[in-house]
Amino acid sequence: MGKMEDPTYPPTGIWFWIYAGLGFIKSIYICICWHVFYPKVAAINRSKLLEKFNKETKLQKTNWDFIKYLFFDINNLVGTYFEPFDFGKLRVGQLAPAGRLYTLENKETDVQHILKLSKKYGDQIEFLTIYIAEAHPIDGWIEESNDSLGICYRKPKKVEDRIHIAKQFIRNFNYPVPLYVDSIENDTMRIYSAMPERLYLIKNGIIIYKGGPGPLCYSLEELEEYIQKLCIL
Repeated sequence: MGKMEDPTYPPTGIWFWIYAGLGFIKSIYICICWHVFYPKVAAINRSKLLEKFNKETKLQKTNWDFIKYLFFDINNLVGTYFEPFDFGKLRVGQLAPAGRLYTLENKETDVQHILKLSKKYGDQIEFLTIYIAEAHPIDGWIEESNDSLGICYRKPKKVEDRIHIAKQFIRNFNYPVPLYVDSIENDTMRIYSAMPERLYLIKNGIIIYKGGPGPLCYSLEELEEYIQKLCIL
């Protein structure tokens, strides 16, 4: 789960139980939005989330076990409260905001500049990844899956810290997609409402696909469908 700037995470005392109650209300809200606004993604992700849950707990759980975890596990509810869930103000058909990014050589750039270079030198479609705020820093909400993969970092304090983590990630996982890092002020993340993860498809500088806020409304399968349609047109 993610971590907000304020209040301090994890909460203690009575605040822990207050945030658990608020997390329960937020969980209901997220599930309603998930099924109302992203029904196709909900259908895709339900089985995937249960599979991930079974793998992380190392037990064969049922749908009911997963529902109990989402709505009645106190620690998960507190984490859900702190997890950003933002539809965002950007719309399909809108000019993609430039934002503020950095290359791994610590040179400042932006989304529109990268798109122009892709149009000049790229093929039909080019993918890029932007490393935004650390969703699970070791000084925040930690997930066991991060520990098992060795992805354990403190919240970066400066751009150079993010660049160092990005380079290490590429080296450790042989990551083939071009990777940029957001400014330490999180300009691009905020403009695109991208925390903790989000997918966009941009054509000629215009947003033509806007995925839902992750992890529940995040779907590579749905993005692939749009890409296939785009290639046919």
